[in-house]
Amino acid sequence: MKVLLVDDSTLSRLTLKRILEEAEVQALTDIELFEAANGLEALEKHRTILPDIIFLDITMPHLDGIATLSTLRLTDTKVQIIMITALGSHPQITAQCLKIGANDIVAKPADKTVIVEILQKIVADNKKQEASI
Repeated sequence: MKVLLVDDSTLSRLTLKRILEEAEVQALTDIELFEAANGLEALEKHRTILPDIIFLDITMPHLDGIATLSTLRLTDTKVQIIMITALGSHPQITAQCLKIGANDIVAKPADKTVIVEILQKIVADNKKQEASI
């Protein structure tokens, strides 16, 4: 499973990377991690690696997470996009992200239990889809 981590904060990417490396065992799946520091890099990496999951920060320079989400959804409706935000629980931002096509929203700092649950759900859904083909 290819996972793209998009955040302008190196520390946030590192934290999420560590959580996902630990979660890999619990989710019973192999994870290949890729990183981008902003929305523009994310769009380029998306084209080249075709990730299964994108963890996407909302507040970034050059192209923010909401604009990146909108652009990604124009060409890819299958990738699972999980928005990551330090903005807390702003109902308007949450509603906007979900309306555009985010699959989930996670507050910073990322909670290991929440990330593992999201990953396990995505893996289970993928297995169901594969079995029905």
